[in-house]
Amino acid sequence: MRASAHSNVNFNDVIKKQKSFVLKKTKAKVKAKAVKGNPEFVVKNKQIGELTKQLYTVGFTATDLAKAYNVIAEMRKANASIWLGFSSSIGSSGLRDYITYLVKHKKIDCIITTASCIEEDIAKCLHDFFIADWFMDDVKLRQKALNRIGNIIVPSTAYVKLERFFVGFLDSLMKSSNVWSASELIKQLGKFMSKLKNHEQSFVYWAYKNNVPVFCPSLTDGSLGDMIYFYKMSKAARKKLHIDIANDIVKLNELAFATKKLGVIAIGGGIAKHHLINAALFRGGADYAVYITTGSMFDGSVSGALPTEAISWGKIKAKAKQRTAFVCADATIALPLLMPAFFE
Repeated sequence: MRASAHSNVNFNDVIKKQKSFVLKKTKAKVKAKAVKGNPEFVVKNKQIGELTKQLYTVGFTATDLAKAYNVIAEMRKANASIWLGFSSSIGSSGLRDYITYLVKHKKIDCIITTASCIEEDIAKCLHDFFIADWFMDDVKLRQKALNRIGNIIVPSTAYVKLERFFVGFLDSLMKSSNVWSASELIKQLGKFMSKLKNHEQSFVYWAYKNNVPVFCPSLTDGSLGDMIYFYKMSKAARKKLHIDIANDIVKLNELAFATKKLGVIAIGGGIAKHHLINAALFRGGADYAVYITTGSMFDGSVSGALPTEAISWGKIKAKAKQRTAFVCADATIALPLLMPAFFE
């Protein structure tokens, strides 16, 4: 039976108990290098771009990576609108710094991502993430309130700080309206982030600054969802907060329809990738496409699907087949090698 079905439930006690599970303060200091990328080094080192292009004659995935480089460079040359979709683990890694760099330098025109990428973009402005190991004692990590994402450690204290910041943001948001689409909320979040000392490290901030729309169809699937839940449950007045996802799908599809030339880049898979290419359907398909994923096509998932499969759905134009690339590789290796293509 749900707690709400009990007439004698003290909701303050319920929320307090739930927060003790979700928001735990880290008990140990992490002695390790912080997670960080160095996109400026990659972009300004001309030899890296030349290396990637030279990989074309190597064969296998190296050739696919060089193809992706050429497709991105062609997008730029054709002055296509470049839409970037990326999944949650991208924000956890140092690739977040590469995405920030692209948005800051106005190389991306639209972003579609997940709640985890939004929340970790903010969290990294409040607390470092750390390089660790793939094989650790996860029971001990839990006892110390250290969360593991692959070989990256995130102290739970980061989320305690995030909640404090996000509640302040929601309080300010509610002063002007109680109904927001996810993209409108994220835009206001970027504006609010200017209060943070390290706000210029954030792609959400630069998206606000450069008027780049950020769509997140799964805004409640992550810590942001946890915090929205706590916010709506903590006080009766706060239950008025509403997030309108229907308005965003209208905005996204209309934006796609109005785009003269569209290049889509999907890093990873899942909802961010599908939302990205599905919007292209409403204009007759994308003109260019680059997929970077370790997903397999053989389970029928969108994560591992090839660009040619999207052609069958009308999400990529049939005549764009020669302007697509599929790179089966870890994005933390592939994207840095592709970065110079955005600046050619």
